[in-house]
Amino acid sequence: MRKPHLILTTLSLCAASASFIVPALAQDTTTTQNTNERPIVYPSASIANFQPLPLNEVLLSVDVVTSEEIERSTASSVSELIAQKTGIEFSRTGGPGAVTSHFLRGQKSANYVLLVDGIRVHGNTYGNVITPELAIAQIEKIELLKGNASALYGEAAVGGVINIITKSGSLRDSGFISTKYGSYDTAEVSAGISKYVNGFNLSFAGTKFETEGFDVRSDSTTNPDKDGYSQDSYNFTLSRRLSSASNITIGLRNRESDGDYDDTVPSGTSTTSTHVHNTENQESFITYELEKGAAIDLRLDYNQAKRTRKDFIDGAPAKTAVSWKNNVIKGNSKTLKLVNISRLRGDSVQHSLTQGIELIDAYYDSDGSRSERDTEAAFLGYGAKFGAHDVQTNLRHDKVSLKTTSDIKADMKETSYLAGYGYRFAEHYKIALSHATGFRAPSAGEYGSNQDLKPETYTSNEVSLQRDKNGRLLRLTAFSTETDNEIKWLSVSPWTPENIQKNENIGLEVSYSGTADKFDFDLDITFQDPKETDTTTSSGGQSLKRAKAYGKLNLSRHIGDYQIGGTLTHSGRKLDSGSKTIASFTRLDGYISRQLGDNLSVNLKAENITNSEYETTAGYRTPERSLFLTLKYDFVSAL
Repeated sequence: MRKPHLILTTLSLCAASASFIVPALAQDTTTTQNTNERPIVYPSASIANFQPLPLNEVLLSVDVVTSEEIERSTASSVSELIAQKTGIEFSRTGGPGAVTSHFLRGQKSANYVLLVDGIRVHGNTYGNVITPELAIAQIEKIELLKGNASALYGEAAVGGVINIITKSGSLRDSGFISTKYGSYDTAEVSAGISKYVNGFNLSFAGTKFETEGFDVRSDSTTNPDKDGYSQDSYNFTLSRRLSSASNITIGLRNRESDGDYDDTVPSGTSTTSTHVHNTENQESFITYELEKGAAIDLRLDYNQAKRTRKDFIDGAPAKTAVSWKNNVIKGNSKTLKLVNISRLRGDSVQHSLTQGIELIDAYYDSDGSRSERDTEAAFLGYGAKFGAHDVQTNLRHDKVSLKTTSDIKADMKETSYLAGYGYRFAEHYKIALSHATGFRAPSAGEYGSNQDLKPETYTSNEVSLQRDKNGRLLRLTAFSTETDNEIKWLSVSPWTPENIQKNENIGLEVSYSGTADKFDFDLDITFQDPKETDTTTSSGGQSLKRAKAYGKLNLSRHIGDYQIGGTLTHSGRKLDSGSKTIASFTRLDGYISRQLGDNLSVNLKAENITNSEYETTAGYRTPERSLFLTLKYDFVSAL
């Protein structure tokens, strides 16, 4: 049974918060002179409807981590960058390179879609998203879509979508080189260069990273050594404009890493044993773009990705019989995605029609145990803008085909839809509402253990109130999501997945950013109540690894040639598996940077200034107080 009171309660929370916060913020201290000196330029994003729109014009809940924010951020990983915005949490089992999970809008870590340059990153045989080990220095920006987006991006996009956009195609006759050194003997060198030669634009970016790390676990069953990590990565693109209306780009990406990790010592293995993983990710892609008249704004992407992970214990290949480790794990995916946007502009109405297909062929192999997961999808979208009104509707049909080594097969078909409406009811105010459905098909591993499994289904509602004035953007977003037929693994021997779980979350996000009295600020707070219930026993409670309240405050200011800034992070209490608790924590980070010339800059970053002891996964340490110094030189290519 649906629970209308959840939505009504959420709307009431939003209205009450708006009545309190908006009048208080109406007394702007930004002067006209200050506003004129610093033009209002909102970052744009195309993740919500495949069309680039400024944030203050997007109908759905979207955030952008801009290149400027990345440059001055105190984050040391992609996950920390992402988690600076509302509605997003993460957990990690240690330092750089450790297993990382993301939780969007209180959903489990399998219920979101991760894209790199618009192409889906695939998961393992149990549906877990494999986070790419991307160097921050090679990221141009990150687009974040919070909320049920299955009607745009297919199955599992229930919590939202993350699109990481790399620098590989953004450099134009320019380049950079940067070097960083800091705590835990952390060293990084990054460089990138682009040059236009005989009608071709060539671009290359590479990063070498290494850290000694720290001991991420303190219990007596693990090796007390430091858990280090190293990575070498590069991106290469070659693009050419074929005509005034078309462009083609080909590219390669490669990342190879080695990391130590702590795990419970398997039977027959010493506590001083070293556990090491070697991972290599390779991607090749081609993109064709054509813009011709109002009917054709087309982008065709073909991407092929390979991932190989090898595990070693004391230098020897890990064996399946020793703990859960396999020596070699392989993944391969091929993706073809076509999106076209047709636009019609009338005297008073602007129409847009999105048409697209997505074909995915993927497999995952763990020491000869192979699972396949193929997707065929077609999607449509319609948008209209007339006067103070905005409309967005999306429809997508997915067919997900599963196959396991034991030749167990299944085809699952689902159709998802989204309907949204926005109304600018005053000069600076806008309200938006949306309703969406979504689903997640069982993974091959889940279905191979139980052929009676059905897809999980989701229903989401959202309402937001926006105030946009004098370069300050305030958004209050209330949301609710309910899940039916959620898959739960029964902890009996053998473990079996069943459609016996129900999940629901109701929440309120507060986002406020802009400039006040020479300070740039960004406040992001999330209140939510994610809970789950076993429908056969009525048992349940707060969802694991998800806090009921969390948020961040970023402040920065220019003082002459210097820019100083800081980030205050707070996360409430969480539960973890095994009846463990992750305590609430508050963390403070800061930085100071200076432009030493037209091209040279220096940045000093301090992480965990107060040396707080905290966890994101029970039993795993996080970094202590740390310092990092970065020197960067930007130049115009003279090749």
